[in-house]
Amino acid sequence: MVNGNIYSVDYDKFREQLLPLVLRKPKLLSFLRALISPFVSIHGSFFNFKTEAIYKTEHNASITLLQKVLNDHFDNVERRIFINNASITATQHYYDKDQGEPLYFYDKDKGDPQWFFDMGTFNVYGSDFTVFLPIGMRPLYEGDEERLLTRIKAYLDYYKMFGTKYTIIWLS
Repeated sequence: MVNGNIYSVDYDKFREQLLPLVLRKPKLLSFLRALISPFVSIHGSFFNFKTEAIYKTEHNASITLLQKVLNDHFDNVERRIFINNASITATQHYYDKDQGEPLYFYDKDKGDPQWFFDMGTFNVYGSDFTVFLPIGMRPLYEGDEERLLTRIKAYLDYYKMFGTKYTIIWLS
């Protein structure tokens, strides 16, 4: 990472150092401070953007990092938000009614039997991962709850992998 001091500028010293000693009067220094103030404001915005951009590049769609991002932004003190991956618990087998033996579906190229999964046994919520929010974070008013969930979804949509589905559940 680049040293953070490369971007730091002390504008008060900068305006004084560029003036000859003869011209360093209070009125002229105040005038220059007024001229430099837009640059100071833009520089502050740049620092905020740089910090946010570095934070975004350090986090990806990993479950632990998604969990960290959500806790950093919404539950920084108690860190109660957690994410649970979907897991396959059982396979769905097809049986011949008359013989009671399993039917296999073969891929003609490979000759391997193909297994089918029942979505009920694959994932209870029909998504790739589930975000559990503590009930203590739930706002009292429905409009506030909708705004909170929209903000959480925005963070999840930004960091999650494309095509993955998720469910948000309030945990009591």
